[in-house]
Amino acid sequence: VARQIGQEDIVKVDFYLHGSFAETLKGHGTDRALIAGLLGYLPDDERIRDSLDRARQLGLKFEFHRQEIAGVHPNTVRIVMTKSNGEQVEVTGSSIGGANIRVVDIDGIPVDLDFQYPTLILQYPDEKGIIAFITKSIFEAGFNIVRLSQTLTDENKAVMILEVDDFMEGSPVLEELKNDDRFYYFRYISKRFT
Repeated sequence: VARQIGQEDIVKVDFYLHGSFAETLKGHGTDRALIAGLLGYLPDDERIRDSLDRARQLGLKFEFHRQEIAGVHPNTVRIVMTKSNGEQVEVTGSSIGGANIRVVDIDGIPVDLDFQYPTLILQYPDEKGIIAFITKSIFEAGFNIVRLSQTLTDENKAVMILEVDDFMEGSPVLEELKNDDRFYYFRYISKRFT
């Protein structure tokens, strides 16, 4: 999931491991699994055991750190990805068992996502009509909204988490929303993790 959120051109990754993740880093292969995910390997991929070497061969720099993170599951990691242009993308998530995850923060925006559906995350000024604009745009593009939530921040901004029941890749509505000046933040995450 972090790989998809960070998208392409990641040159360095810092992993901040909390709780039991910090304790099982090498003994349980947490380090190899985290790197394997960034390389796009699925959980049953036999290449996981060699993922650290493969990442080095590809020139990906990575470091593992211990960090206490308040109010999260014991199996939590904060992943800070640095792109070649210096931009950083940050994702905090937990492994909650049974191959399930829960992402709790993306780029400093609190979320509560399991990525069962393609997801849009938008941040915008708390103004009348923006929710209607977003939902109408999604509807007119032919997508069905599965779940929608909005959270207000203390900066007079709102964050919308919008999940749809079909992949949106290639749809013009993504570019239209992304390029709309009213949005401070825009991120689309498909549920495809391959």
